[in-house]
Amino acid sequence: MNEHRNARLSQMKDVYAVGDRWGRSTVVMVDGRWYEMRCDCGKEFRIRHCHLPGRSSCGCRIQNRVESLAHNHPHYSRWCNIKQRCFNPANKHYHNYGGRGIKMHKTWADDFWSFAEGIGDAPSDLHELDRIDNDGDYEPCNVRWVFRTANQRNQRRSCSVVVEGKKIPLVVVASIFSLDYFCLHVAYRRGNENLLRYLSKKGVSEGDIVAATIGEDYYAPEAPAALIG
Repeated sequence: MNEHRNARLSQMKDVYAVGDRWGRSTVVMVDGRWYEMRCDCGKEFRIRHCHLPGRSSCGCRIQNRVESLAHNHPHYSRWCNIKQRCFNPANKHYHNYGGRGIKMHKTWADDFWSFAEGIGDAPSDLHELDRIDNDGDYEPCNVRWVFRTANQRNQRRSCSVVVEGKKIPLVVVASIFSLDYFCLHVAYRRGNENLLRYLSKKGVSEGDIVAATIGEDYYAPEAPAALIG
């Protein structure tokens, strides 16, 4: 470290003039032993002559290294996508997220590393980040890791049959009663009453559905979900 500093000291001039270069910066104004410097990134900063050896830019080189590490993180694209859906009206999915008032926790939105630490590592490649309350924000108390198929069941657009005021995903009904999902979906498109009549013809009553789904967690029926606190 001292050798590096001594090498930089040996490269320094006793006095710098406007237009002189130091590291990644150019002198734009001289005020005694103070310099106004313009970094190659365009940002200007003020520094004393004696502090030049320890600083050759506005600090963007360090920031660039941090951003480079973030870009290579497995959660970075997830963080960017969530922010786009929540805050960018031009995003094609905005109407399902930001358009419905769904936001991202401010600390997470401002700092990728807080987001990455908050959600933790995915239990496996088959897991996705899910909001427990589908109408709630992306925030520490409302996210968990679930299996990909479970996340799809929790999405607002998932098709469901309404039985005694409860919404049961069609994919669950098809799985429990060994029914053809395509046929169920055709009936679903004609309305809930038509769907119930179709199920009745297949020997599945509303009571059967209620009894078969009591206590079920449709977020992750295949395995326990990992809650993120």
